[in-house]
Amino acid sequence: MTSVHDSIPMARSFHRLLVSTNDLERKAFKEWSFRPGMLFSAKDRWWGDGGARTTPHEGLDIAFFKTATSDMCRLPEGAKVPAIFDGEVVKICRDFLGKSIFVKHKTIGMGTSHLVTIYGHTEPRCAVEPAAQIAEGDIIATVAAAAAKGVPVPSHLHISLAWIPDSLSLQRLGWEDIGNQKGLVLLDPLPVLDLPHSVTD
Repeated sequence: MTSVHDSIPMARSFHRLLVSTNDLERKAFKEWSFRPGMLFSAKDRWWGDGGARTTPHEGLDIAFFKTATSDMCRLPEGAKVPAIFDGEVVKICRDFLGKSIFVKHKTIGMGTSHLVTIYGHTEPRCAVEPAAQIAEGDIIATVAAAAAKGVPVPSHLHISLAWIPDSLSLQRLGWEDIGNQKGLVLLDPLPVLDLPHSVTD
């Protein structure tokens, strides 16, 4: 049986660059650490007092990592965000912590749909704007500072991947309805990003 992930190449450099460009080796980085609520399709929040999300989680939240000595560290505000694949920036919109960058990958398709990666809660770099062409590994943004927004959510990088039909207007697509658009298929980013990780409560 064909998987929705089968047409997507493994991300070759995202994890390596996220660690190296943010100097996480100096902190003896070992692996990313996820709470259950950070994972794709999670029904509960991982921050604050927890509780149910209004809709299942649309992607993956990257916020914490473990060191070789099992210390828990946080991906810092202002961390640099590398592009997962080559693509074209097709939309930038505000989200509740920063901005979300939508990148369409015209060379990665399935039928009449193409892969779109979405980087949430960021501050895009100046040259990253709609119609900009980006290459795999380009630093396209930094992680937004949550504390400055006055919300009880730690700074983190949200990643969503989706097969989006070419007939669907990305300009009309928003976080409030991304999970119920006809023909749009949200994907678990973990199998593509291949991040060394553990899941802890």
